[in-house]
Amino acid sequence: MKTTNIKPINIWEGGKYKTVDQLGVYNFHGYNFDGTDSMVSYRLGVTETSEGSDGSEIASFVSYSEGSVSVPDSIVQAWGKDDDPIVAFVLTSLNLEEA
Repeated sequence: MKTTNIKPINIWEGGKYKTVDQLGVYNFHGYNFDGTDSMVSYRLGVTETSEGSDGSEIASFVSYSEGSVSVPDSIVQAWGKDDDPIVAFVLTSLNLEEA
């Protein structure tokens, strides 16, 4: 999963507002590079830290909301060695800003 810091937003989840500051993009599927749209799944959440048994800090992504976005073929065609074009498209589609 490619995780990106976003400007914090509040979402309604479990009967209360939760502040999320991370976008996780994962599970690219349906891309055939044949001119048709593809799908990418995302998670909105936070990174929480806890202390490991050896005293080290352990970071964990805690997901509060999930969904999928249809990705046009033009974006899929721009996809190269990294996921940046896909992440940028998902940010724009969800009206989110990178922090």
